[in-house]
Amino acid sequence: MNLFIPGQTFVVVARDGFPLAEPEEVEVVQLSNGGRVEFLAKFEEAGSYAMSRQAWGSQFAPNDEVCKAAFGPEATYPCISYDVEKVVANITVVSPSDSVSAAESKSISDLIASIDLPDLSEKRMALADEPAVDSKTVSFDMDMEFPIFQVPLNGEPGPPGVGFGINGRLATPHHSSGNVTAGTCENWTVISNPPGNEHAFHIHGAKFLVFEVDGIAVEKPFWRDTIMISANFTAKVCFDSVQEGDKLLVHCHSPSHMDIGMLTFYEVVASNEETTPPDVDEGSSAAFLIQANPGVTVMLLLCSLMWL
Repeated sequence: MNLFIPGQTFVVVARDGFPLAEPEEVEVVQLSNGGRVEFLAKFEEAGSYAMSRQAWGSQFAPNDEVCKAAFGPEATYPCISYDVEKVVANITVVSPSDSVSAAESKSISDLIASIDLPDLSEKRMALADEPAVDSKTVSFDMDMEFPIFQVPLNGEPGPPGVGFGINGRLATPHHSSGNVTAGTCENWTVISNPPGNEHAFHIHGAKFLVFEVDGIAVEKPFWRDTIMISANFTAKVCFDSVQEGDKLLVHCHSPSHMDIGMLTFYEVVASNEETTPPDVDEGSSAAFLIQANPGVTVMLLLCSLMWL
């Protein structure tokens, strides 16, 4: 999901609760399904500002004919909610008060220069240096031919359909994709099959350090718990907050993909080392400031559970 305010720039400072290595000045804030982003916005004038979500432009239902076939005779184009630009928040900026000092009114370049982002927690920095004990390939798959994945075909195929699965299977509580060891880290290469299909990769109970995207090493590896994938990425996944007997849930955070099978789990097996709870500074938050003074920088935090 891409968020914007016409004529407005933003400074992104953190994603998924992890501070960036350097602030990023952007005109469009990118937010993955299930992801979180923290950014600064500076408003020069009082007034009302509408933050909108860009139309995705999926072309899944590009005209009235396809809309009627998919959703019934009353449907008209556009009939897919996320293919339409939509206002998601209204921000009211009031006139400055006497308490607003000149020091608070900075240009974007001065603002960026003044930002002192915190370091990662000692725990995350230690895990970044932890050697990987194993490696796995996790494939986010789309299947458009019958039989779809492990589901047998009895009789004639129906209308053209699509299946979304992981590692060649639709989700089932009776099948795991393997084991991981509590208290260790592994290198995972996650691929979209076929390439070009976007998925929001997410793990419950584990963070991951991305160090390669689409086969190219990133200059500064970064921690995430959700990331969009269209081709592939490789990351160090650490199981420091789980214990023996847990099930590590892996899925696409796009509801339309997860709900029809793009989900799997890994069994957590015993480790000789005691596991620790998550860092207190890595919690989830979702808040939104809707009032600010012009010339004053405000912090905005957004959390996306699905397409708005």
